Amino acid sequence: MQDAIRIIAGLGNPGPRYADTRHNAGFMLADAVAEQFGAGPWKAWRGLGDYTRISHAGRECWLVKPMTFMNDSGRMVRAFSDYYGIKPAEILVCYDDLSLDLGAVRIRQSGSGGGHQGMENVVAATGTAAIPRLRLGIGPQPVITRGGGAVRMRSEDFVLAPFPKAARPELETMISNARDAAALAVGEGVEAAMNRYNTRAC
Repeated sequence: MQDAIRIIAGLGNPGPRYADTRHNAGFMLADAVAEQFGAGPWKAWRGLGDYTRISHAGRECWLVKPMTFMNDSGRMVRAFSDYYGIKPAEILVCYDDLSLDLGAVRIRQSGSGGGHQGMENVVAATGTAAIPRLRLGIGPQPVITRGGGAVRMRSEDFVLAPFPKAARPELETMISNARDAAALAVGEGVEAAMNRYNTRAC
């Protein structure tokens, strides 16, 4: 029997400057799960981040949002999970992914951080790559003209820019699908969520 998900950790950057940026897709998902399941108010936890709790399918699940900035996300995830005695296999880390087109939702039970500094920091902090993750597509990275040639827009500039208005319908659909996938992972396990959502057009 696989471990039940007991923490959904959405990654992002704190403050209004970053609220609507692509890099905050993980925060957007955590907020959507909290709203869907009637969570209580978000509360601060030891200066590292915010947390709340939901009940779903007869299970209790914590929602956490590290507020230490993306590249230091692992401190909150590790400290919170250690405090409550929750194993890495029981944590679903949710974050944006440049390698996936906007609208795609992908779930894995383990793996490297794939170049995403927030996820890489979580892996380093927990000491294991065997930690489930849900990736939210924000690509493709656009090509821009610079110095008379075509180059890809810098990753930092792209992920820290807001979602354009034209992308909002796809974003909302993706967050809705990801919210349902996360809920399924809580209720039935990560494998069930993988089987349903990794093969689904989003």
